[in-house]
Amino acid sequence: MTRVAVIGHLALLAVAVAACGKKAPIVQPPTVVEIIKPGPEVKVPVAVLLEAPPELLMPLTTRPPVFVSPSDPLASSALTPEEERAFRAAWFERVARIAAWEAWYRAQQAKPPPVLPAEPQPLP
Repeated sequence: MTRVAVIGHLALLAVAVAACGKKAPIVQPPTVVEIIKPGPEVKVPVAVLLEAPPELLMPLTTRPPVFVSPSDPLASSALTPEEERAFRAAWFERVARIAAWEAWYRAQQAKPPPVLPAEPQPLP
């Protein structure tokens, strides 16, 4: 036989052996069932959202200023004198509101934490 015929027979034999081979069985992983018994109940304090006073939640009353072009003859600092007064009033109102929020927060921190109810309450 020629070398090409021998290689062809060997290739045919290899294909036949591979086709007749047995596949490895597929083994399913075992099912692990672990029953966990509940432990003792541990009550943990939970942060509670504090309600802010209504006067801090009201919208601000001053209007924002209207800026004008710096080339306007009535403008100083891109505001007319009337708008500078409006800006100053709005600024002081916001500073006062921030101070009120800080005072309210400090007063809340001085209070003891709220007592949690014995039973969990449903969410709204």
